[in-house]
Amino acid sequence: MKALRREKIFTSSLLLGISAVIALMIANIFVTQSTSEDQRSATARVVHTLDVIAHVDEIYALLSEAESAHRGFILSSDADYLSKYSHAAAAAEQRIDELKVVSRGDPPQLARVGRLAALVGERLKQMDRAVQVSREAGLMAARRVLLANRSKETMASIQGLIAAMKASEDDLLAQRLRSADSSYGR
Repeated sequence: MKALRREKIFTSSLLLGISAVIALMIANIFVTQSTSEDQRSATARVVHTLDVIAHVDEIYALLSEAESAHRGFILSSDADYLSKYSHAAAAAEQRIDELKVVSRGDPPQLARVGRLAALVGERLKQMDRAVQVSREAGLMAARRVLLANRSKETMASIQGLIAAMKASEDDLLAQRLRSADSSYGR
């Protein structure tokens, strides 16, 4: 009888121990899955911020390329420059449209993108006007348009806005990297 009782106690203890181990394993699965989801989410936020920064950098590079080609055309009347200008201008506008989509979850940044689109549009109109005058009236007339159309101020405004956008994203990136780091450090 005592042996049967000990066997029952042993069996009950063994079942209780196995149940506890299984419960711990299940809890571990849930914690691991939650941590993995946190890590994926943190990584996605970091990648998103880097994507915004890349778009901003690319817009500025394309605008600079358009400016360079625009000047090249005005100075030389070489149609190759005009083709490069048109391509860079169109690509800059396309990247701005993409940036609007990417930034839709950040209202302050989206407002800055709207201001950037307006400024880039203004700068492209200034360059278009100078190209048109260059074609119609030559270099000296285009030079007068360039001096009168506030292109320098417009570009300075664009540079300032891009710097503010990048500073905002850099702050967000630092915050998101800390969050990602802590999610991996659990």
